[in-house]
Amino acid sequence: MIWKIFFTFALSCDFVHQTFASDGEAWNYEDHGPFLWSQTYPECAGRQQSPIDLGYFNVTPRKFPSFWFSPHFNSYLPFTLKNNGHTVVGELAAQVHPTSILQLSGGDLPGIFTFTNFHLHWWVQMMTELIFLPREGSSPTVGSEHTINGLHGAGEAHFVFTNLMTKQVAVLGFFIVVSPDQEQTAWRSYVDNAVTLIREGTHFNFMASLMKLMETENNFQDFWRYNGSLTTPPCTEGVIWTIFNSHIKFSNDELSALSLNVLHKDFRPPQPTYNRIVYHSTLTSAVDSLRCFFSWLMLVSMFFLIRLNSKM
Repeated sequence: MIWKIFFTFALSCDFVHQTFASDGEAWNYEDHGPFLWSQTYPECAGRQQSPIDLGYFNVTPRKFPSFWFSPHFNSYLPFTLKNNGHTVVGELAAQVHPTSILQLSGGDLPGIFTFTNFHLHWWVQMMTELIFLPREGSSPTVGSEHTINGLHGAGEAHFVFTNLMTKQVAVLGFFIVVSPDQEQTAWRSYVDNAVTLIREGTHFNFMASLMKLMETENNFQDFWRYNGSLTTPPCTEGVIWTIFNSHIKFSNDELSALSLNVLHKDFRPPQPTYNRIVYHSTLTSAVDSLRCFFSWLMLVSMFFLIRLNSKM
């Protein structure tokens, strides 16, 4: 695989390429990391920040109308992948007109939202970090921004949309889990291209279908909903978050390639919920909550076992 060619660059890069934003502002996920952001961006210390710890128990059940996606979500379209210094962002290529083809409504969203970008968050801890750097968790599955009852996924995918009339932002989020299956997925082309973007500002064009990338297993019916913020500076609040109880599958090699070659890690830890209400669209009983929790526990445990096997 193409990403294996770039493993040898990881140590020599020494994480230089993740230090500064494309506009020169000094924030990152290391020495100028999330715990220091509020010194420069005061809103990062607000009371409606994202991500948060979600759960299957302390949520408010609520029924939502179905989401509506414009027809071209199923079409293969040209996207530009770009290393912006903090992650790899996927945007529609310049020749595409997003206002007419990639729009989202329903799901109790206030109006019609237009696709802005998609990006991932990850952190595959090395075994040395598990031993010497336990401060942010003792499991290698810590790459997701949101957690479920305190448990991280291996990563998290965000699809960002904007209401062009009100400028409000809505994000559809999906947890990434590691699967032992090596079958081709819609994300394989993303990884093959993204691992070549080892320097800030580099970009690459590729074809993808947003619906294939989201690859939801529950027809967008099973999710959490709450009001939060951007998870990167300036941490602007007023963002509508929809986190699906559906999982995007990556192989261990794919996540390791992103962590070693592009950015070591790019996630913000969960922030206090305070008095916010977190809704869930399908949980109606304690039995439902227990069933979902143990299903999630099995999924995140699988990643640890796969990592152990890969070291043997």
